[in-house]
Amino acid sequence: MGNDAEKYLSVGFESGAKKAGETITNRALDFAIDSVKTVYRRGKILLDIAFDRYLENAYNNLNQVKTLATGTDVRKIIKENGEIDLYVKIGVKYKEDTIDTSCVDNLLEKGDNILIVGTGGIGKSMLLRYLFLNSADDIKYIPVFVELRKISGQTADSISIIELIKECMAQYDVELPEDEFKYSLRSGRYLFLFDALDEVKEELSHKTAEKIQKFCSKYPENKCIITSRHTDNHRLLETFKIMYSLPLSKKLAIKLSEKIWENDEKTDEFCNQLKDELFEKHKSFAKNPLLLSMMFLTFMRNLDIPNHLADFYSEAYEAIYSRHVNSNRVFKCENLDKGQFRILFARVC
Repeated sequence: MGNDAEKYLSVGFESGAKKAGETITNRALDFAIDSVKTVYRRGKILLDIAFDRYLENAYNNLNQVKTLATGTDVRKIIKENGEIDLYVKIGVKYKEDTIDTSCVDNLLEKGDNILIVGTGGIGKSMLLRYLFLNSADDIKYIPVFVELRKISGQTADSISIIELIKECMAQYDVELPEDEFKYSLRSGRYLFLFDALDEVKEELSHKTAEKIQKFCSKYPENKCIITSRHTDNHRLLETFKIMYSLPLSKKLAIKLSEKIWENDEKTDEFCNQLKDELFEKHKSFAKNPLLLSMMFLTFMRNLDIPNHLADFYSEAYEAIYSRHVNSNRVFKCENLDKGQFRILFARVC
C-alpha cells in the first residue's frame, strides 16, 4: 500500500470511529464502513471519505426542488428542523395492500427489489428524493440516487450500471476507485434509487433494464428501487416486485395545495373549493400532483376553474404562459405572438 493510501486509510479510520448519529452522513457511514472492514478485513476499502462527501452534497442538492407552481423559487422537501415542507407522503399499492411510504422499510418488507410504476406527474421522482433524504440518517443504508436518463451517454453494446452509478456520484465531487467500489457492493449496505426508467432513450431502454437486473443479481445483498411509467421492459426485471403509485386523495390534494404557495386568502379559497366540490368535479386533474399544480396556477390567475375541460385547458395554458413571460427567462422564439407560440407549444407536446 502506497503512502497516499496509508494516509487516506488513517484519515478514513479516524472518520469511521466518530460517534454514530453525530451527523446525517456519519450514522450511515460508520455502520457501513465498519461492516465492510469486518467482512473484508482492515485496509480493503478506502471509501468512507468519498461517501461522506457524496451524502452531504447529494442531500443538499436533492432536498432543493422547483415545481411548476413554485416557478423559479427553490423549496425544500425537508426543512432543517426535520419538518416536511413541499411534499406529501403518497402511497403505493402492492397487490391488495396499500404501502405507507413514510419510510423505505415499509416498501422493502415486500422485497429487496422494487419497481414503482405510475403515470406522468404522479410524484414518482419526488418520492425517490424523499426516500433518499429520509434514509440518509438510517444506519442500515447508504442511499444512492441514480438518474437513469444519464445512461444516454453510453452505447447499447457497452452499458454499465456501475459506470452510471459512478457518473451520478461524480457530479457531487466524488471519485470512486472501481476495485474498492466493487468490494463495497458485496457489503449489502446500499440502497440504490434508480429514477425514471421510462426516460431512457428507446434504443437503450431494453438493454438498460437487462443490465439493472444483472447488476441486482450479481450484488443481491443490496436494495434497489426503480421508478417508471409503464413500459414493455418491466418484464425483464425478473426479481422486482411491482408496486403502483396511488393518486392523491382529497385530503392529500388539499394538504399539497396548502404547501404549494404562501398561506394567503387565494390559497385558502382554492383549498376550500377543493374540499367543497372542485376535487370531485375535476378529479382526473386534482388527484395528480403535476396537474393539481396547473389547477392551482389557473385558479390563482382567474379565481375560478372553468367547468368545461376545453376551457380549463385554455385557461391553464394562459396561466403557465403568463408565468413564464413574467419570469426572467428569455424565449428563443420571443418574436412569435401568443397564438403562434400556442401552435408551436402544442406541436412540441
